Amino acid sequence: QGIHEILAVGESNFSGSSRARRQNIKAGAARFNGIIIGKNRQFSFNEILESVNEENGFVKELVIKGNKTEKELGGGVCQVSTTAFRAAFTGGLPIKSRRAHSYAVPYYKPFGLDAAIYLGALDFRFINDTPGNILIQTFIENDNLFFVFYGTKDQRRVSFEGPFISEYKKAPKMKVYETEDLPQGEMKTISVAHAGFTSEWIRRVDYDKYNKIKDHFVSTYRPWPAKVLKGIGKVQ
Repeated sequence: QGIHEILAVGESNFSGSSRARRQNIKAGAARFNGIIIGKNRQFSFNEILESVNEENGFVKELVIKGNKTEKELGGGVCQVSTTAFRAAFTGGLPIKSRRAHSYAVPYYKPFGLDAAIYLGALDFRFINDTPGNILIQTFIENDNLFFVFYGTKDQRRVSFEGPFISEYKKAPKMKVYETEDLPQGEMKTISVAHAGFTSEWIRRVDYDKYNKIKDHFVSTYRPWPAKVLKGIGKVQ
């Protein structure tokens, strides 16, 4: 099937993740291990992921939804889509659909190489324009997730530069929400602060002397305030 050698490797680190987030990364990565992408076919992350139900090993954890973070099944699976994107990016494959997260998530350093997904809304897609099929292998080693693409190399040469950071904005003032679920005066952080900025990566793919492509991957992250719960005790 034209599966002879390593074409590209994507890697990301998820140190500091909760037990639930780690479980979702493990379950999500397993969905892609052994997948074959046919020559000239489109890869769709959401089509392969299909669902994030409990039967497939997913649990509830925080996800980003617009201006909020809340717990849903599959929270953290964007670590998987981000790692897949990095393999496609370094392999010089044509990216058809990719969007950055709303804010700069620390798990996705270096910033600007993340891919947010949400079933039914946001997808990550690329085209296999190599000479043969691509086989995907995924595995976890310590706190690192890997996507390895196997296939047939052609003459393309891939180079990239970044991140170029601009339009920096400080994080807004912390937001405090009162709750009866904590003892009076107790504080609990539900999300940390993030500065806002724009990150740009430049990728060059030289297929031959006459066929060269230059891509700009621009990610705009909004400033995000720390959000804290403050206990007021039970109202009598």
